[in-house]
Amino acid sequence: MTLFLENSFPLNNYISISKKIKQIPMYFLYFLPIDTFINLDKEYKVLPMTNSNLVQREIKYKLIYFDKNKNTE
Repeated sequence: MTLFLENSFPLNNYISISKKIKQIPMYFLYFLPIDTFINLDKEYKVLPMTNSNLVQREIKYKLIYFDKNKNTE
């Protein structure tokens, strides 16, 4: 599943939590964490994955991808 969402603190928090959840063995039995995401600017152009403040300020949207496993189908 893929979602197109506006960049926000709750979304970034969910991404951070998802990274921690994916370290738990057999997490997919109980959780559906974000698998990957792509940062986009206001013109929907892909931005590089970096911690630079200049790039972080340009992020307006995110494409969120969830893991496709057999338990969610």
